[in-house]
Amino acid sequence: MSRDVAPIFAAIDAGCAAVRVNPGNIKEFDGRVGEVAKAAGAAGIPIRIGVNAGSLDKRFMQKYGKATPEALVESALWEASLFEEHGFGDIKISVKHNDPVVMVAAYELLAAQCDYPLHLGVTEAGPAFQGTIKSAVAFGALLRQGIGDTIRVSLSAPPVEEIKVGTQILQSLNLRPRKLEIVSCPSCGRAQVDVYKLAEEVTAGLEGMEVPPRSLVMGSPGKVKRPLADDDRSPLPPWLPPPPSPGSPRRSGRTVCRKLAQRSGPSGRAYAMIASPVPNDSGPIGATVALLPELTA
Repeated sequence: MSRDVAPIFAAIDAGCAAVRVNPGNIKEFDGRVGEVAKAAGAAGIPIRIGVNAGSLDKRFMQKYGKATPEALVESALWEASLFEEHGFGDIKISVKHNDPVVMVAAYELLAAQCDYPLHLGVTEAGPAFQGTIKSAVAFGALLRQGIGDTIRVSLSAPPVEEIKVGTQILQSLNLRPRKLEIVSCPSCGRAQVDVYKLAEEVTAGLEGMEVPPRSLVMGSPGKVKRPLADDDRSPLPPWLPPPPSPGSPRRSGRTVCRKLAQRSGPSGRAYAMIASPVPNDSGPIGATVALLPELTA
């Protein structure tokens, strides 16, 4: 991060869609706010005031002793007030922390004190697994309250993984249309196939496939909704095995598509059936495809 404002003006001149400023990282930023506001206003470019726990303004660090929710919020609102003094209000704010508990508290406090759009993020969240958990916990807690307008998942991983995690979080909260979803159980004493491997194979087999929005459920028949009547069934993708005939035993599901079934071998025969729609707050997800691991009698 630059220690002066030159890159800010360069980004504005280049026509960036938005420019983020981190007051804690820019020397004597307060005295240059008027210039930044004038340039951004003339170009019609919004500014994100990005306060970060790792680079909190020294004044607020000295006042609070560490990057507390109150310190992050006071720093952000102070900078916003400087832009307001120059008649600039096209602002978005973020108050990021690497601890999701502190981060959630900071955004809740900020949302109660201003009406600016808020950009959510857990900064320095860590490797993919750890960062995914932190981001999901924090975003879920805030977005469920209606707090947050944009998000950024920060992982020590390729950017495409950040996008995938963020998209999945939004889908799980019904903030983006749900695509095909696999709902799988952790196996049980009745299972006669490797449910963990089955879940991996199904996920790999569906990679890149264009399919209708459906859920895949892997578990015992008792945990699956009743099968739909023939005249209620949605049209099936051509790669799905046929549903069971009346009176036939509900046998297993090792794979969801014929391509995977051909690979699985005699001991891994699969079965798929169509179950009733799964309701949620925004309406049915769509017909559920139930993959039933081979069960004992």
